[in-house]
Amino acid sequence: MITRMFNPNEARMAVRFARDVYQLTFNENYESVINKDFFMEYADEEQIARQVSTGDVVVFGTVNPFGEIMAVAAIDAYNYITMLLVAPKYTNMGIGKQLLANIEEFVKRRPINDCIKINLTRTNLINYFLSKRFYVVQDNSGMCYPFIRLYKPLISNPGNIIYQKKPVDWKIFTIELIGVFLVLIFLVLFAILL
Repeated sequence: MITRMFNPNEARMAVRFARDVYQLTFNENYESVINKDFFMEYADEEQIARQVSTGDVVVFGTVNPFGEIMAVAAIDAYNYITMLLVAPKYTNMGIGKQLLANIEEFVKRRPINDCIKINLTRTNLINYFLSKRFYVVQDNSGMCYPFIRLYKPLISNPGNIIYQKKPVDWKIFTIELIGVFLVLIFLVLFAILL
């Protein structure tokens, strides 16, 4: 099996695959019909193919040696995973994990690469994403358009902050040092006079 980026024509096939898998695996116990309708509207072959050709969306796919699509994932320009579906007969084989790893490596090469995000609509998958070091940002699971917003930081410092080393401004440093020195002299003189 091979996981790789899809071109616009392959993206059309990926969208057909995603729509079929979504309808096949839809379970109203874990997902709202509103979410299903939203996904079916989003998963438009021509729209996704245009977005792939402009670079607004990148589609990854895993295919078996016979060229059959086993799984697809898509990520937009804002690092949101917009699609991640594995065919039922290929679940629990690490394919979804491999797609996430490919997305993560792709995002790390982007100019804005601090995290990846997903609006999870299938609540039964929350533990899977938490085990992959995603964090819950917002839980709208009780709303009319239910989803759980997750993100995964891709840099390893606390609070996801990028630290930058700033050059020392020696003029300001010298002035502050002289100020501290004058305060110390004043305190010593004041202590001697008392």
